[in-house]
Amino acid sequence: EYEAVIAGLELAKHLGTTSIECRTNSQLVVGQLDGSFQTKDDQLLHYYHKTKELVKQFREVEFKHVPKEENARSDVLSKLANGKEKGQLSSILRQVMMKPSIEWFVGFQDIRST
Repeated sequence: EYEAVIAGLELAKHLGTTSIECRTNSQLVVGQLDGSFQTKDDQLLHYYHKTKELVKQFREVEFKHVPKEENARSDVLSKLANGKEKGQLSSILRQVMMKPSIEWFVGFQDIRST
């Protein structure tokens, strides 16, 4: 879920957006980013900090939890990403990520080399 938030923020920054509302069905991500949940997991902490650094580049950012059953657009997008639904959206920007947004190390060993 953090990968999607980071990709969306980077795209919005690239498009010159100064204010953005991020909607996600991840209550955990929204709770961590708005401070109502603690971020204890080391890997999630890296994502949290990367997201917070991106947020500083906007005038205003709001994170909203939208339950999956109430977000028809995200359902269509997820099906489109999985190749199940085509032609359902009039326009879409798509970004293929070739590697994770954060570098993640376990001890001194890079987990990508295992």
